[in-house]
Amino acid sequence: MRLGTDYLDVYLLHNMNPSNWEAVKKHDGFTFLDKMIEKGKIRHKGFSIHNSLKAFKEVVDSFDWEMAQIQLNILGETMQAGVEGLKYAADKGLAVVIMEPLMGGYLLNNVPAEVNELIQSYPEKRSLVEWCFRWLYNMPETSVILSGTSSLAQLKENLRIFDQATPNVMSDEDQEFIHKIRDAFESKKSIGCTGCWYCMPCPQGVAIPEVFKLYNSYQLMNDPHDKLMYQSRIVPFGAGADQCISCGICAQNCPQGLQIPELLETTHTELKA
Repeated sequence: MRLGTDYLDVYLLHNMNPSNWEAVKKHDGFTFLDKMIEKGKIRHKGFSIHNSLKAFKEVVDSFDWEMAQIQLNILGETMQAGVEGLKYAADKGLAVVIMEPLMGGYLLNNVPAEVNELIQSYPEKRSLVEWCFRWLYNMPETSVILSGTSSLAQLKENLRIFDQATPNVMSDEDQEFIHKIRDAFESKKSIGCTGCWYCMPCPQGVAIPEVFKLYNSYQLMNDPHDKLMYQSRIVPFGAGADQCISCGICAQNCPQGLQIPELLETTHTELKA
């Protein structure tokens, strides 16, 4: 009764990374889920995952899941489970929930000027947020799209966008437009950090998300203020990327699969210059 309810609509096994997945198999988590369903404690069983397509398919095929939660967005068509994983799970009868549709806000906080120019010049007048969501709900295999909001205005915009959500609405020209947006993002040397903080705390005290945030800002805007902030507010307090000893703990915990130690070396070289 600690949850204040008699049953759970969906019991989600969180983040089936290699170690968690092995633990589920070792402790026979499947039997536990089935027993809880028999007792009426849970109604549906699902899992979330940040892993390769191969690993995703292994989890899908190992149990009679009803739901899978995957990361997918316009920059991640082939990352992790990707679009192929979405279709694979849907073909198996699973509902598929999409997380990180805006990469934790990364897609909105790191917009290259080229992307804004593309959006302004395209005949269909939609915001980047709407294009990101539209690309996802256009695929009929998508069941639910999770979207975090931090203001009433964002909530109202989401309600407006999803009130019109219909699959198979994007033309070939729209799909080509998404490719151009993707290319514009990828032409920048930015780091796909969503600021989830799974990499923290760093044993050496490196402020990893903050360092990446400054680096991305500098790559997009070329503002010397970002370098100044790094050199005056980060490095002097022992939180700079130069403190990294490549222990790799951060990389093991990164849902995006970023090679953080290598990226920290790059960021320090760029921001310290």
